[in-house]
This record gives sequence, C-alpha cells and structure tokens, in this order.
Amino acid sequence: SLGAGRYQPHAASEVLANGFGDCKDKHTLFAALLHAVGVNSYPVLIHSSIKLDPDVPTPAVFDHVITAIPKGDKFVWLDTTPGTAPFGLVMEPLRGKLALVVIDSNKGLLTNVPKDLPFAPFQRFTMDAKLTKEGVLDGDARLETRGDTEIIIRLAFRNTPESKWQELVQAVSQTLGFAGTVTDVKVAPPDDTSKPFWFRSE
Repeated sequence: SLGAGRYQPHAASEVLANGFGDCKDKHTLFAALLHAVGVNSYPVLIHSSIKLDPDVPTPAVFDHVITAIPKGDKFVWLDTTPGTAPFGLVMEPLRGKLALVVIDSNKGLLTNVPKDLPFAPFQRFTMDAKLTKEGVLDGDARLETRGDTEIIIRLAFRNTPESKWQELVQAVSQTLGFAGTVTDVKVAPPDDTSKPFWFRSE
C-alpha cells in the first residue's frame, strides 16, 4: 500500500461485491484471483502521459496501475482497467514507458513496458455492394479490428444496450463517410477478446 486516499486500493472482496473499481482496485482483484490458482503477479506503477524520472522518488509520478506476471526472466504485461483488452495488450500511451514493478518484499524494479504489441495490429474494412440505376449504393459492409482501436470499439458496444447497436453502427458508418441507413447489424461478442473484434451491417 502507498497509504490512504487515492493510493490505497479496496480489498479484493469489496471490489468483487461492488462490481466496479479503479485501476488499482481491478489489479487487486485480479491478483487475488491469480493467487487463488497459484499464479504470482505484481502491481506496476506507471504514468499515462509524463516520463518517469528515476531521480525523483515520489508517488506523484504515477497515475495508473497495471499488472506484471513473471515468466522466466521477463514479464507478461496486462492492463485490467479497460475491461476489453486482448490478453497482453497494454494501451499505446503506456507502451515503452519506464515503470515501477513492486516485487516481493516491497522491493521495486524499474523497467520498461514493451513497445510492441503481442500480435500484429490491423484494421480491415470490406464492402460487397452494388450501385443501383438510381445511384443508390446497396451492400454488406464489415469492419474487423485488432489492437488499440479494437479496445475502444469493444467498449462502445459493451457499454451500449444491444437494442441500440444499430444506432451505434449508424453513427460509426457516418464517421466513415457513408450516408444512408444501416440494417441487419451483426456483432462479435464484445467480451470475447481471444479473437479480433468485428461487426457488419447492410
């Protein structure tokens, strides 16, 4: 613990009972669940925007907590905060940053979060369409994504009631420069992060 106030997480049981928490709360719950199945993990203190200065030992240089799981002489890096991140994906503002891994016996290890994703990111848009004699474009469009954009789109669908997904896809379609109306919306399960996320519509 770094003390009271914003530095001290809630107990894992409280986070589980409440159903929500901030970054340090989510790490605490995740670490407890990992410990229950015999997996060790460490909290990682990092800042989402400023560069850490090793010569200034103050908790004020941190504003976020992620998780490091030891694997040999390296770590598997995880961020539980987004809730929709694929395994091993740490968001772009945190990648390559110097961070403090709080290891056993309250010792600290300053190390860099990897710059690269654990997989190749991509974004693919495909459309099978025809242009009618009246000049109307009618077709089936599909967007598939893996990486940072995937997290944002997954969150949008997870935080939107399924009954409103057509409206959400309509808004996305307009941001892509398409007018008209979308119908027959189909969406990959927002919480299945083992595969790239996709949605399609007519």
